[in-house]
Formats: sequence, C-alpha cells, structure tokens
Amino acid sequence: MADVRPFHGIRFNPARVPDVGAALCPPFDIISPEEQSRLYAKSPHNIVRVELTREEGGREKYALAAETMRAWRASGVLMQEPEPAYYAAEHDFTYRGKTMTRLELTAAIRLEDFPGAVKPHEDTRKGPKEDRLKLMTATEANVSPIMLLYQSSPMVREVLQKARATAKPLAVELGGGERFRLWPVTNPVFLAALQHAFSQEYLYIADGHHRYETSLYYSKQNPGKGEAAAHVLATLIAFDDPGLLSLPYHRVLKGLDGAAMAKLKGAVEGHFTIERHHARGPSEGTAGAILDSLAREDVLFEVWGMEPERRWTLRLSDRGVIEKIAGSDHSKSWAGLGATLFRELILLPTLGVKEEEAEKEGRLTFAKDAMEAVELVGKGGYQVAFLPHAVPMAGLKEVSDRQERMPPKATYFHPKLPTGLVMKSLAGGL
Repeated sequence: MADVRPFHGIRFNPARVPDVGAALCPPFDIISPEEQSRLYAKSPHNIVRVELTREEGGREKYALAAETMRAWRASGVLMQEPEPAYYAAEHDFTYRGKTMTRLELTAAIRLEDFPGAVKPHEDTRKGPKEDRLKLMTATEANVSPIMLLYQSSPMVREVLQKARATAKPLAVELGGGERFRLWPVTNPVFLAALQHAFSQEYLYIADGHHRYETSLYYSKQNPGKGEAAAHVLATLIAFDDPGLLSLPYHRVLKGLDGAAMAKLKGAVEGHFTIERHHARGPSEGTAGAILDSLAREDVLFEVWGMEPERRWTLRLSDRGVIEKIAGSDHSKSWAGLGATLFRELILLPTLGVKEEEAEKEGRLTFAKDAMEAVELVGKGGYQVAFLPHAVPMAGLKEVSDRQERMPPKATYFHPKLPTGLVMKSLAGGL
C-alpha cells in the first residue's frame, strides 16, 4: 500500500527568520491579488514570493521564484534538515469561536498512478496543473504540501505521542488564533514504526489534487532526478481527528437575465421543498443562521438572493432523483453530494454548461465561507448564492474507493495547510 518516507526537509531558519509565521502563506489557489500584496508587505521572506510570485522588471515569474529559492538557501534563510525526518505538528485554529486542534504529519509520499495506494475524489483542470508544473520545474521543489487522509491507526498515534514527548517543539504563530507546534521526528525507531504503519494504509487526497497529478507527471518526465522527484510532499491527517473540519465551497451566480432567473426558480421549485426565512441583508447573523441550518442532515442547500431579505432552506422533495442521477455509473453517495446536485439540478438546466465553462464566462464563482458568499450577492454584482451541505467523510471515502470524481471544488478543508512550514527538494535523494 502507501509508501510514506522521511526526508531532509527544507525550513525557514529561525536564526535568520525569527517570526516564521510571518513567512508563511496560503496555497496558491486561494490567494487573491489583494492577499498577495498583503503577504509581500508582511515580510521580505514571505514564501508567497515563491508560491505565487509576481512578475517584476519584465522578468518571468517562475524564474524569479527559482532565483528567490536559490538566494534564500545560499544565505541561510532556508535550511535543510541534516537527517531524514517526519514532521509532526499540532495545528491550533478557531472556527466560529471554538478552538480546535489538528494532529498532522508531514512526509514524502511515493507517487503512483490511479488507482493505487493514493485515492483522489475530485476532478482537476488543465490550467492549475500547467502553472504548478512550471513552478516545480523552475524551483525543483515542493513548497506546499498536499493534504491526505488515512484511517485511524493506534500505532501512528502512539509513535507521535512518544515523539512529541521527547523534544521541544518549534512554535509558529500565524495570527487569528492559528498556530503550530512542530517536531522533526528523527529517531530511527520512530521512523521505522511510522513507515511500517502507513505501509498498511490507503491514503485519500483531501486537498491538492492538481499538485499530486502535476508531481506525478513531473516524476515521469524526470526519471533521472532521483528519489526526491518520485515522491510528493504531503501532510497526513486521520479521518477521525477531532480537528478535521470539512466545509463546502459555495456557488455564486451572476449574469442571469430574466429568462435564466425564471429557469433557475423553476429548477429549484421542481426539485426542492423551500422554507423561507426573514434575514436582514448580508450580515454575520445571516451567515451564522445559514451555517446552523446546513449543520442539519436533511438540509441540502441554503440559498441567498432569490428574494429580498429572505434566505431559502432547500430539501429534496423526491429523493428518488438521487438514484436517477446516479444511474448505473455512479454511487448514490456521489449523486447525493451538494456539488453534484447543484450541477445536475441547477447549473445545467439554467445555464446549460458545467462549472468550468460557467466560471470562464464569468457567471459562476466559488466562495469558501458563508459570509463571503452572501456579501458577493449585491455588493459584488452577483445575483444568487447556493450554499451546500458539507461532504461527509464517509461519502468522500466511498466516492474515492469507487474511483469516482466529484465536481471541482466540492470540499474545502479548513484551515488550508500553509505553504512554507516544511518544503521538499525535487533533486537527488530524500
């Protein structure tokens, strides 16, 4: 099954970068232009200059990213671990006022074709893969980890508990209640135990499908690069970790004329029962009420924008539609996902196109939290937001095991893993 290895990690040197948290950034796909500028200003060593650099002085951005990596390594801003290590971390964060902790383990995962020990659940697109390939080729590094899930293992828990008790962690503050305590795990006994434990596991991609597929392509195109290129940087989290928080991406539409809005209303009324609730505009109270409603198992969508100062709560009026969507090719778990139902019952009947085309046309965007979704309606020129129920972990596992692919942006694991906490070279050995 899975081949999970220790490696010589690349990290910011606390002696040169005392505030490591100020040097980290989110993964490339959620950094807006405004956030990119803020991160540039936050620290001269913020890893956004590699993860999502901007062109300067007419120079190509991937070459600039590579130059930055080389300069930081040569000057000691970045240091490489002197011996192979796994990296255990306790990741604290807050969600809706509650403090949560996630236990994470960063490692190097051997790349292999699907189906194999690593299982995907989501469709990918050509553009992001081309971008990541250019960055990997220029920098010869994985700078941001993919997120993988695994079945709970008593052996893994025991080893990580012992490893965390034997050394003082590196404390990293990101702000807003988000922080890490990081332990490089180098004890040969612990390394062997962890590698053996994961050799009995399948791994499930939670976040980073584009980076996994790009890394696999890169490894095949560079067979002479060595073991480092044959492995991808990944952070592993147990399915039953109390800090594992799966949220949905919300769908927000605009550019709908009168006829399209009539189709949209007809599609909703034809498949769902509707509860109407009074709500005073886009506010934290409205967003909170939406999230409370979506926490109920029978609620599939909350909708904002169909009527002034009204939010709609949607439940399927006939669950037989799930079997019709599934047909003979898909599971009911796949067909019952909010992302699938939005595509099949809302998007296609209204616009006649799937997500990628609607997004290219500027008629669909994705929001990662409820407040952002409701604010886009009206303030951002968008007309209506569909906020789906989150994908249950049992459903994600079943879809992955059946080798099905969800529509893009079906899941949003909060918080995203930061870029720059631990990085991995793609040249030479692990």
